[in-house]
Amino acid sequence: QHALESYLRQVEESVESAIGASAGRGERQAIAEKLLEPDFQKLPDLAVHAREVANVAQRFARYLELPAHQIETIRIAALVHDVGMRLIDYDRLYRKEELTAEEKRAVAEHPVVGAALVEPLLGAEVAYAVLRHHERFDGKGYPSKIGGQQIPLAARIIQIADTWTTMTSSHTYKKEPAREEEAIEQLRDAAGTQLDSTLTIKFIAALPQIVNR
Repeated sequence: QHALESYLRQVEESVESAIGASAGRGERQAIAEKLLEPDFQKLPDLAVHAREVANVAQRFARYLELPAHQIETIRIAALVHDVGMRLIDYDRLYRKEELTAEEKRAVAEHPVVGAALVEPLLGAEVAYAVLRHHERFDGKGYPSKIGGQQIPLAARIIQIADTWTTMTSSHTYKKEPAREEEAIEQLRDAAGTQLDSTLTIKFIAALPQIVNR
């Protein structure tokens, strides 16, 4: 709690100056970018990953023909989905292949921390997507073990975008990115357990329109 309050005070001036010269969509973008600074500048791979996930999630939401305001909420939530990592010694845990039970518990707290960080700055809808982006469709995720349609649509879309990007991008903890065919097969394997099966099928069908090749 103390670390969270300290960080919010730290970012407040930066956010206020960022929104002073912006409005509307640009305001939320400016806030989201400030939430990636300054700590994420020490972890450029994580900042790049956040932007890649946001791009993929936005394109998928457009493919699904969601309302414009919902697409923008998904994009912003995807951009800040991992900001809670900054308070859990992420620079030490990132790319570590084997985590202790205590370290796993710390990592599992990042959606809660992230939601608390973004809610006063970006609103409840974004915060709720951040909070739920590691729940699983089969109810075995975290932090609350909810499943199915209880997971908000924004979070289910971000999960798929995050999973795809983690598998295929060179800017993640994986040593080598998966080939597209391998990544598609892994998505199919995760459909109905980790991921929403209906959305996953639609994502695979939409890949030519979503992913830059």
